Amino acid sequence: MAERFDAELRNWALVRVGAAMVAVGRVFSDSKGRWPDGHMIRTSSVIDGVGQEGEVISTLNTRYLLSGLPMDREQQSQIVQRAANAVRRGKIVDDERLFDLLQAAWGMDDQTFEAVAGLPERWLWQWRNHYRAPTVDDLACVRRLARFHDALRIISYDAPNYAEWWSRRWREDSLIGARSPLTATRDDPAILGRLERYLWSQM
Repeated sequence: MAERFDAELRNWALVRVGAAMVAVGRVFSDSKGRWPDGHMIRTSSVIDGVGQEGEVISTLNTRYLLSGLPMDREQQSQIVQRAANAVRRGKIVDDERLFDLLQAAWGMDDQTFEAVAGLPERWLWQWRNHYRAPTVDDLACVRRLARFHDALRIISYDAPNYAEWWSRRWREDSLIGARSPLTATRDDPAILGRLERYLWSQM
């Protein structure tokens, strides 16, 4: 008996996107009524199947028949490149969101957050109003701040008041002396790395 499937993929290919393997191709005879015949799709992660002509592959919710010959190598290369570009664009968008999310979580105004992050004055205003885009260095900076926040979040699980943590003064004999983390970081931005190592050591 022929193996059951929900839709047929023609001019297909299996390509890797990040850690996942997905199928791309033109869909026909979609029994779920999602796409018209001939529509080019990219499936969700393939969880069963190796990608051979005539095989039925499975995603979480759908089974596809790989019908006919796969795409030629040039077409596959273009698909892989477009997929890789989409992943990179998505990662950049996610990283950009961190500027707003970290600032809100830490309860800082623009000027304070810019000082902690090592950004020029009015950088956030210019970014929000589309006068500038983050550079590679800016994105690397916000990723470092996100890693710092991960450490801060873990040690603050019982009472995660990040704004208070930043403004609370430490003891004289502490890593930063009788200063708050915010004051210490504004005095010396390099102290942030030492603070992060200290936080991880407390876990």
